[in-house]
Amino acid sequence: MELYLVRHAIAEDRADAGDDERALTEAGRAKMIRATQGLRKLKVRPDLILTSPLRRACETAEILAQGLNRPKVEVLAELSPAADLKTVAPALRPHARLKSVMLVGHQPGLSELASILLTGSERRLYVDFKKGGVACIEAELAEDTTRCILRWLATPKLLRSL
Repeated sequence: MELYLVRHAIAEDRADAGDDERALTEAGRAKMIRATQGLRKLKVRPDLILTSPLRRACETAEILAQGLNRPKVEVLAELSPAADLKTVAPALRPHARLKSVMLVGHQPGLSELASILLTGSERRLYVDFKKGGVACIEAELAEDTTRCILRWLATPKLLRSL
């Protein structure tokens, strides 16, 4: 399976809304739409998009779904900032038959998730996900093991330039 880890797009400041309800800014929406066009040129076609329940992640997931192949979007509580990231891989196992799944979340959680998937520890690797950045990880999600390889990492600026 290909896993695409995506950090949500630019959102309102914390002073403007409660953290769970922060919406994307107009600039954030516009940049994410352009980044999604870059993903389309890279032939990214997720079968499913799983998102954090926070508003900014859900809005990012909807932009991705509209701009790609219109996959189903579902909330995955394990992607929320307070969740235990070691529960994400087991939560993905029911979707192991899919060719590709996109996960939309937050920092530092996405970096920690990438580290868990690639090294087995949430602290061995740091991936600097910019808002709207994407990592592609090839994952084998078996019942007793998870094997993953980082295929590529793209900044939002790179995606928008494609």
